[in-house]
Amino acid sequence: MLAGRDPYRRNLWARRSEPHGVVARQTRGLPTGGGGHRACNGWAAKNVHMVVSASTALDWGPSTLVSSKGLPLVSTGPILYSGSAHGRRSGSWPYFGRPVRRRRRDTGDSMEDRQPPRLHLELVRGPDRVDERAAAVEAAGWQVSVWEPATTSDDDLPRVLPRCDGVVIGEGDGGFVDPPSPASTVVPLVRYPRPSQGSCSGERTTGILLVLISAKQSESAQELRDWGDFVHLRHIAEAAVPGYRTITAWENESLGTPRFCHLYEMVGNDPQGTFEKMTPLVRDRLDRTTFEEWAWHPQLVIEESRTYRRRQPTENRPGPN
Repeated sequence: MLAGRDPYRRNLWARRSEPHGVVARQTRGLPTGGGGHRACNGWAAKNVHMVVSASTALDWGPSTLVSSKGLPLVSTGPILYSGSAHGRRSGSWPYFGRPVRRRRRDTGDSMEDRQPPRLHLELVRGPDRVDERAAAVEAAGWQVSVWEPATTSDDDLPRVLPRCDGVVIGEGDGGFVDPPSPASTVVPLVRYPRPSQGSCSGERTTGILLVLISAKQSESAQELRDWGDFVHLRHIAEAAVPGYRTITAWENESLGTPRFCHLYEMVGNDPQGTFEKMTPLVRDRLDRTTFEEWAWHPQLVIEESRTYRRRQPTENRPGPN
């Protein structure tokens, strides 16, 4: 863990994810009572009564931290900011100093350290080629990964978008990408200002479940978002599906359709098999009424819901992997 010292000689970490700033202080193992503190491995956190970046969070390694509002803070990215939250001018964002990158040994199979503020998502279909689209996204300054379909056919789940040849995901804050043909689907995404759910094991993500949804009426988008976070994703996270790791909600940068993205990260060699374990495990935990509320929302429109496998690098295939 990296830390900085502010002018008041207090340790301060800030990172991207939570809509409220959080100050961390070492408690040297002393109990923390009152004031909305929650103890976490000898450290305490308390909400700061000022608004900071909508993507600010703490890195606590494997520990589970909750804010004074009772919200879990989950983060997986590499950028930490050191400096002071004091001296904020009225109407300005607080400055947390320069970014500091964590040093770690690269074992080749370790989890990618990241907490990107934006995603550039492309579902590639012919005449576009996956490699060419990946190269175009990378050329625009995005960190690119490429994903292949984990299945060859669809189940009976109603979907708006047709199957694609592959998914290109650009992470970070890159620039404009030359557009593909109309056959492909491009979705510019920003992180929705709520924590990820699930678990973080330190393993490299090898599979994803990509879900794109919208509300039937645009004025019901917030209602659908709340159902997604507080009902649907919540019960999946609580079911502790083997192979599932973090589940992160994203929102269309233009507020268009698809409106929301749920990105489920998985480990293992069979993303589709991992996904198929999910519904039975959730059903076993819930009564019939709660399960029906979990399974469907009256405003739900599913544009995409399919599993993908990280493309393995090959010597003769150019482009990102």
